[in-house]
Amino acid sequence: MEKNAKSKKKAKGKNKKKAGKSLWQNFLSSLKEKLKKYWKEITILLLCFILGLFEVISFVKYQRANSAKNLDVAFYQVPQYMIDEIQKKVTSLYDGAITFTDISDLEFNEKNIAKKYELVFAKNGNATTRLEKYAEDLPVEWYGGMPSSLRRSAGKVLPLVMDHYEMAYYREGMQKAELDYPLSIPELQDFLKTMKGYVFSPFFCAGGEDDVLLAFTGALVEGFGGTESYKKAVSLLLKKPSLAQTIDEELSVSKKAGDKFTLRAILDMLRSWQSDGLVHPNWYVGRNGDLTAFMEDNQVGVMFTSLTNHRTIPYKVVRKFEADRVPVFTTSIDHGVIAPSYVAMKFTRYSYFDEILKDLVTDSTQKDLSMTTKLGPVSSRAQAYDKQADDVRFLAASCKDGPLPALGDAVFQTNPEAAHKFAEEIRTYLRLGVLKSTQNK
Repeated sequence: MEKNAKSKKKAKGKNKKKAGKSLWQNFLSSLKEKLKKYWKEITILLLCFILGLFEVISFVKYQRANSAKNLDVAFYQVPQYMIDEIQKKVTSLYDGAITFTDISDLEFNEKNIAKKYELVFAKNGNATTRLEKYAEDLPVEWYGGMPSSLRRSAGKVLPLVMDHYEMAYYREGMQKAELDYPLSIPELQDFLKTMKGYVFSPFFCAGGEDDVLLAFTGALVEGFGGTESYKKAVSLLLKKPSLAQTIDEELSVSKKAGDKFTLRAILDMLRSWQSDGLVHPNWYVGRNGDLTAFMEDNQVGVMFTSLTNHRTIPYKVVRKFEADRVPVFTTSIDHGVIAPSYVAMKFTRYSYFDEILKDLVTDSTQKDLSMTTKLGPVSSRAQAYDKQADDVRFLAASCKDGPLPALGDAVFQTNPEAAHKFAEEIRTYLRLGVLKSTQNK
């Protein structure tokens, strides 16, 4: 009985398998017949599906490309004539919608700026340093046409043109006094002592202008201690933006720099110039107009100003002066030159805008920028506006560490109130020999 039951179960199982196999075969047979019968309709449906899929993909790509063409460009502390030239170049290079915004008078917020704008053009300084962590790396080859001192700065900031805080010497006075150009700070002091017999103010700069006073102070720091001392001073002032807190901080990073190299030592040297009649006694409140007046009357032997301000002085006056960099204490340490640059930065990974930045450092566009701004080009081969603009490029190329931002830009660029307060502290010390905080006690 048990054997019969087992054999019946096996038979049923076989029958089920056969039935299942038969159903599958019938399904496949039916499917083949339907495919043969409706193959045209099925082919059309498949083609419609594929075409529809392509349409969706194309639409998504179009939307992405269309959104990328909305280019937002910001300018920060860029003069209007330079903005106009850059706008003209960008517009000629890009067909999409472009929005240009000058954000110089707005509260500086690097995170918001990086989110809102694809390209930012700015004066190099503390603002660009704060923006760097959000900016995109730029191709090294874009820096290939620049002098080696600028190529070493390749990264996220693309220099376009350079200003320069210059020392300019009265040639006729030098000829009368039989003097050569001073090559060091000690030689400069001897130069001023001799020039005292030929002009009313051997040295003068518009110390009443905050940017000029801070730039001159910074240029002397760099002249005494080189680039590393300059960077140290910037770092100290960023942490403690007060003369009272930093005046006695040691700035020397090399034994080759001057002894007891501090801000106090530099300011005491300037006070000695005042007492010895080597500079107008109230030079630290003088304005750019006062400088021009002294130059017109042939009553200044050496003057310190920016190339930008140099351009505002009548040619018949300024042509009497020969510009150079601020002398250094020793050439045995690495130096840069105080040559504020105007730069570009990119804040998007899209490559749509690369051609714009790449074009701005070509020889032809560099020539156009120099002709418009009257500043030094960063391209080694581009034609410069004139000898002074070409000299800026030469000086930046001849200094190992290239162009450096002015002290006011490096520390106080986004806080002009703090810059003015610091400048006032310097003026108080130059006038009284004491710190402002000490005077108020």
